[in-house]
This record gives sequence, structure tokens and C-alpha cells, in this order.
Amino acid sequence: MFLFSYDQRSCTYHTNSGSDIYIGRGHSTPTQTAWAILPLIEAGYANTPVVHRAVRYLLKQFESEGQLNDLAVVGTGFVGKMYLHYPSYPYAFPLIAITEYKKSMQQLGIFKLSD
Repeated sequence: MFLFSYDQRSCTYHTNSGSDIYIGRGHSTPTQTAWAILPLIEAGYANTPVVHRAVRYLLKQFESEGQLNDLAVVGTGFVGKMYLHYPSYPYAFPLIAITEYKKSMQQLGIFKLSD
């Protein structure tokens, strides 16, 4: 599977310029790691070592006060002309991925909420 074959040793993900020559280079970001594991979770791969490690990575990115430790700019644009920045992405997508992972683990009976 493509997403399993291009994860870094940390089981985190990143993109760079949209070219295959950059796969596996650069630093991982929480947003792009979340984008990578969301379809894995949806496809039934939540209970795999790759997804477990990626979720641990996402959880470690949040500081003790709940602030995300991510300085990467996430957005899109037209090179040299215009760039768009989405400041909520580094918070929203990791939280969505963590929530979907937790729900999937609960459905499998592996993770239970404590009272």
C-alpha cells in the first residue's frame, strides 16, 4: 500500500513540492501525518504498528498546555505569485485523526474510556 511504503522511520509523513523525488525527505508535520493516517483508519488499518506510531507522534506534538508544537506553514499557492496559509490545519487535522483513531480502537474493543 502506498501510504505504508512511503512513511518515514518515525511513521510520520510530509510532502514537498508534489514530486516523487522528494518523498522521504524533509521533516514530518502533524497535519500531513494526520492526512496520511485518516484514510488508513477509514480503510480498517487503525490497529497496525504504522498507525499506532503515527498517533503517538501526533500526541507528542502537543505541549503540556495543549499547544501544538508545529512551526510548519500549511497551505497552497502559486509559486512566486500568491500563497495561502491555513493556520487551523495544524490543530484541526491532528485532532480529527486522533479522534478517529480512538473511535476505531473503541469499536475494536481495544480502547475503552475510563469513567
